[in-house]
Amino acid sequence: MSNLQALHNSTMTNGYADNYSKSASEEPSKTQPSKGYGDGQPTQQSSGTGRKWHDLNNDGVTSLSYQNGVYHSSERGKGLLPFMLDESKVKSALQDWSDVANVTFTESKNPANEGHLKLAVHTYPNTPDGVPKEPGSEVVFFQTARGTDAPSISKQKIMREVGHAMGVQRPDHAPGSLMDDIEQAQKLYGANYNTRNTDTVYGFNSNADRDQYSLKDPDTYRMMPRHMQEANSAPEFSVWDGGGNDTFDFSKFTQDQTINLGAGTYSNVGSGVNNVSIARGVTIENAKGGTGNDKIIGNQANNVIVGGGGRDQLWGVGGNNTFKYNEVSDSTHDKADCLMDFVSGKDKIDITEAMTKAGVTPRLVQNFTGTPGDAVIGFHPTDKLYYLAIDTSGNGKTDFLIKSTKPIVPSDIVVPR
Repeated sequence: MSNLQALHNSTMTNGYADNYSKSASEEPSKTQPSKGYGDGQPTQQSSGTGRKWHDLNNDGVTSLSYQNGVYHSSERGKGLLPFMLDESKVKSALQDWSDVANVTFTESKNPANEGHLKLAVHTYPNTPDGVPKEPGSEVVFFQTARGTDAPSISKQKIMREVGHAMGVQRPDHAPGSLMDDIEQAQKLYGANYNTRNTDTVYGFNSNADRDQYSLKDPDTYRMMPRHMQEANSAPEFSVWDGGGNDTFDFSKFTQDQTINLGAGTYSNVGSGVNNVSIARGVTIENAKGGTGNDKIIGNQANNVIVGGGGRDQLWGVGGNNTFKYNEVSDSTHDKADCLMDFVSGKDKIDITEAMTKAGVTPRLVQNFTGTPGDAVIGFHPTDKLYYLAIDTSGNGKTDFLIKSTKPIVPSDIVVPR
């Protein structure tokens, strides 16, 4: 790759204004979206119970044992039933807690020194679902009308009740541990920095090895039951990540999204609102938007931000950022992206892949000449925005257009060699 070599820097409007028009709806907001919730609401912190199991041998990990589907013979006839919860749901729920905190669960009939958890099914009347004893106690109860209903008890409910026994309070609807739950568990047991401490992708094309972080291609879900489509189109999770160079990939969504890479913030992903968050203390370096009009907000790391199709607004926030374009259609004359805080000499606009696919090598000119690859960098006095405009077809009109609230110079542009 190489930089676009400077011939001159145009302030004329005829670079991308050969057929330029702007409606009020196209005017980009000059303010950065809230670093909290995707809709601008502040994040909330909840406090746990303050009670916990203890790391008795001081090895940094609280090691617990558990049994699934146990009951005391003395309780026979009093509502306790010898039925097991779905083992895969149990293992997945316990693994999610181990992912975020220094606590492990080993299935065993022999109680571990640091704690033993029994998962039991009951039919006690007038008793709410999942009633645990005090944190640190042995038995977590799950209510069911009939013993044969035990396998239908959800992973979410198992997570909630095990969390209660750990000392964590959490809502009962969310898959996986959410931001405040993560913080509570880590205050009680310490943070597990060994979890996903290499390069990890969350969303589409995920390698996180956790169902809640792995999204399916929407096209493959169109024939699935509605509840499965809804779960995939509005995923709900909070990311705990131990390190590496990590990516949010929400590239196959068509909705207008707000993707925030700030730690302790929420994003509107797919059709959801405040449905994806990043735990405090976590750095996610990269983001890929979909085909809607997305807002993507970076963080203090060196971010690679791919807006995808649509009229996107992109913030780097801090670091040395790269705004990457893979298709000419990612930012067109009619649906141009706007870089909201571009820092010339520090940030980069990488159009290598888009131009390679278009079969052109951009060259800087003052005005379009009808040659494929003509590129103009300039300033539009009407909307007071800087721009990069490229004619990829040779028709003398803008095919590829990026706007910016801050200046762009040729050395900021990365192009094919």
